[in-house]
Amino acid sequence: MNNAFAESVGSKKTSVSPLLIAIGIVAVLRGFTTIYWAVQYVFVDFPTYEIEADGFIYFSFFTFFAAGILSLGAAFFALRRAAAFAGFALLASVLIGDALFRIIQLVQSQIDGWTYNFELPGVWALGWENPDFLAVVAAVSDFSFYPALILGILAVVTQQRSGDNLGKVPAPSPSAAFNSSESSVAGSTPIATQTKGTKMAEIKQWEVMIPGAADAKVDTASLAMWAQAGTVKADTMVKEIATGAVFPARQIPGVFSDKSYITALLISLFLGALGIDRFYTGHTGLGIGKLLTLGGCGIWSLIDFILFAMRKVNDSNGRPLQ
Repeated sequence: MNNAFAESVGSKKTSVSPLLIAIGIVAVLRGFTTIYWAVQYVFVDFPTYEIEADGFIYFSFFTFFAAGILSLGAAFFALRRAAAFAGFALLASVLIGDALFRIIQLVQSQIDGWTYNFELPGVWALGWENPDFLAVVAAVSDFSFYPALILGILAVVTQQRSGDNLGKVPAPSPSAAFNSSESSVAGSTPIATQTKGTKMAEIKQWEVMIPGAADAKVDTASLAMWAQAGTVKADTMVKEIATGAVFPARQIPGVFSDKSYITALLISLFLGALGIDRFYTGHTGLGIGKLLTLGGCGIWSLIDFILFAMRKVNDSNGRPLQ
């Protein structure tokens, strides 16, 4: 393996950033309080008021339940050390649980003929005296809007990712890989790596044919990193140095996913609200989350469609779609 690739992997830090810790705490607190409040109010407390329930009540419940699920999803991403994804989930939770809920209230006021008085989240709780447990839970859920919004924006803007599970390993630059691997390929000594036993397994070497650039010689692992970085496309031609055979990069095992980009994009467009696009790429947890929230009331589905269109979504093994 060339020195540039080894240094890029070896320089990764495994420590958890303060941003991830803050996101995890806020997301768990917001998630559980929001879900508890929604279920307790709609299905336990509201029936005792002897008021006829309408669609507004149940749609409001759905928005808060979806916001809670998204918050717990943000906590999951924080646990996996993927701050950017956690930020998107927190912002989606804010949009659904706060912004969308207030839009629903405004529409309902116009339908029923009452005046809607806008107020910031949590303000209603400041003047309460002797609140009960449910009121405290609701207040915590509402006040979590502020740290969730701030942390979500910070995470998305900074694009911080620490860890290998959902982030991308930095790819070596073509010039660095070419300089470091050229000497080993030009000579007669094959590059090898030590296996668990005493046998030595030769690593395949490839010559990448990038239009407008000098052909670079890399191993399969570096080629996969180039694919993740977008330097190598699925139809980029590469030549196996040992045999001289030429292939499209998509045919080399482990470099590109066996899932189709066009198929994933179409599924995201027509079935994204049911999470089928995420099931297709192997992200079962995300698929279940989208299914339970109907694509985050459409907001999550829209974000995912944009990410698929921009080729920002890999399969569950981190390989780019072909």
